[in-house]
Formats: sequence, C-alpha cells, structure tokens
Amino acid sequence: MWPDVTPVVVGGFLFFIFLNAASSALTAVYPLEVFPTALRTTGVGFAAAISRVGAAIGTFLLPMGLEHVGPRFVLLIGAAVLALGGLVSHFLAPETTDMDLAHTARAGR
Repeated sequence: MWPDVTPVVVGGFLFFIFLNAASSALTAVYPLEVFPTALRTTGVGFAAAISRVGAAIGTFLLPMGLEHVGPRFVLLIGAAVLALGGLVSHFLAPETTDMDLAHTARAGR
C-alpha cells in the first residue's frame, strides 16, 4: 500500500525490539550486580514487578491521554518520563564496570 514507507516501519520495529530486549536484560542483570547476595533475587523480583506496574499504568493512561490531550503531548510526556528515569539512573545507580560481585554489592548500599 505504501512501499516507500515500508523500510522506515520495519526499521522502527527492529529498533523497538532491540531497545525492549536491552531494557528487559537490564532489569534482570543489574539488580543481581548491585544487591547483596541475600537480597539478589528479591531485587530482581522487585525490579520486574515495578516494570510491570509501569506497563499497566501506561496501558491504562494512554487511551485517556490520547483522547484528552492528543498524541503529540502524550509523546512529550513519554519522552519526559524516559528522560527523568535516565537522569535518576545516572545519578543514583552505581557503576559496576570491572567490579566483582562482592564489591558491587557493597557499592549498592
């Protein structure tokens, strides 16, 4: 139907799949590095639960936002939430590159 747009749509979906896989992997790996050994599985479960709560809230609020404020503003709100999450993560999450698990558990406290 729109042959000129097809590569852009396919590329967009591939980019989305890549970012979704990366964020899912971080939800499982990063808490394992940061939490102490006794709390590691609890940390992974908590991170997964919070991500599911965010997905449920977003699924519930998206249609209402589209109806009341329009798609442009909804996308701006989504970008602002992602930017805020990135800033909070940058300043509060400890860097774990080239650290062993015992040291990263102490750095996360």
